[in-house]
Amino acid sequence: MAVANGRGDGVGLPQVKPGEVALRLDVRYPGTTFYTQAQGDDVTVAYLNRAFPATDKTITTSGFPELDGAPGGTLMTYGILAASMEEAGGDADLRHAEVCFVPSVSAVDILDFEKQEDLYAKVDDLDPDRSSLDAFLCSPTTTAHTLPTEELCTWLLDHFER
Repeated sequence: MAVANGRGDGVGLPQVKPGEVALRLDVRYPGTTFYTQAQGDDVTVAYLNRAFPATDKTITTSGFPELDGAPGGTLMTYGILAASMEEAGGDADLRHAEVCFVPSVSAVDILDFEKQEDLYAKVDDLDPDRSSLDAFLCSPTTTAHTLPTEELCTWLLDHFER
């Protein structure tokens, strides 16, 4: 059994577009920029810059799907980093505080998803045999990863009693 904090209707985070700036830092790490994941080869996901001692590095990925905006439980990934930098006296230009952390298709163990569009599968409409689980439920709304919503907890408790 499993529950997903992401939706099962194929709707992700439409405000999180691939390849956009998620967070830009200044002062201590001038110009350091984190981008939402885009598809492709040698896609820049971060530019890291440290003023002292001076160093910089561009981080790229290849062959990754556009995970950050996919349906799934969210994490305040960039929000946490921005708050940490601001607490340390830095400046943060935060554009996407939270992104998908665990895609719904992964949380409920949907088998054989390999393409970008598979991340947006309408899990609620899939044949249950597409999962290795005996039972699962996706949240009707996008919620934070591991958030124990009343609906998800009630469903789990009902299934534990069986």
